[in-house]
Amino acid sequence: MSIIDAVVGNFSKLDPAALRARATGRSYWAVRYANGDIRAEWAHDWMKIPREGKQEIRLYCPNGQGATLEKTRNAGLGAIFHIGAVKAQVSIAAGIGGRRQMANIIGIAHDDEGNCTIWAWEPVPGRLVGPIRDNVANMRYGNIGELSEYIFGPPGD
Repeated sequence: MSIIDAVVGNFSKLDPAALRARATGRSYWAVRYANGDIRAEWAHDWMKIPREGKQEIRLYCPNGQGATLEKTRNAGLGAIFHIGAVKAQVSIAAGIGGRRQMANIIGIAHDDEGNCTIWAWEPVPGRLVGPIRDNVANMRYGNIGELSEYIFGPPGD
């Protein structure tokens, strides 16, 4: 049995989250808790949703694709997380600067060593990538590096 159930595919065209992603042209995460509650990015701040009890995380993409990571009985640590990776852009010649989203990432940590599986929506070029095996102690994807414990949600729940 796998550590996680990872599903990728097209979500129902009638799913409100999938409709929102298509209509806005951006990706969104949604978390389902063990008690059935659902918290979605457009209505909740990741840092304010409870860390405990997360059962599944989905990534809805504007092209209709999506990915799901779900805890199983053999999930080990099974800590679900989200990262909104941002890249700073600076153009000295043009005198402008700014930030753009490099990727919207969902993941699940498998063990105390930080081994994890992630899926990422990359707005440029507009694709879903994964599953990617990585490590929260030194995230190779996008050269992100070590992740803060806050990616799992607010501490102290």
